[in-house]
Amino acid sequence: PAPAGTHLAVCCDVVDLGEVKTTWKDQEKVRPMIRIVWQIDEEMPDGRRCMVSKRYTNSAHRKAAIRRDLGSWRGANLSDEEAEAFDLEALIGANALLNVVREQREGTTYANVAAIVPPPRGSRKLEVSENYVRVRNREELASLPRSAAEIEYLSGERVGLRLLRCSIHD
Repeated sequence: PAPAGTHLAVCCDVVDLGEVKTTWKDQEKVRPMIRIVWQIDEEMPDGRRCMVSKRYTNSAHRKAAIRRDLGSWRGANLSDEEAEAFDLEALIGANALLNVVREQREGTTYANVAAIVPPPRGSRKLEVSENYVRVRNREELASLPRSAAEIEYLSGERVGLRLLRCSIHD
């Protein structure tokens, strides 16, 4: 896992996880979930950048964790209108400063994103690594001939993913 500490990062993926069964306070619910993935400014022994991610309920509700983190990341809270219109795809390539904490559970070490804030003024801008393929493109690319796969990857086709509207009871 990624090292603990504060890291300059770039968002490299927003993954639609679909409907996921979650348990909170002994209650099971099925919720639409997403995962935001960042590459940080640390490298693994093989030269690839370390990556961290955080899973969220895909909700525009004012109490939703994604809305709180987006406000922290932008340095300003989202209005209800901004939250409902927010295109999560716009996060791809956006830089942030992440606080990563390590946690041990059942013998496994996890690197968790504890805080997301804007990068410091004047800090260098990280770009998504050229060799990173977004999750939604991996199966498509694996089935294409290599040259066609490279063309598809380089075309950077963009599909919008928005925060979902929700009722007051979410």
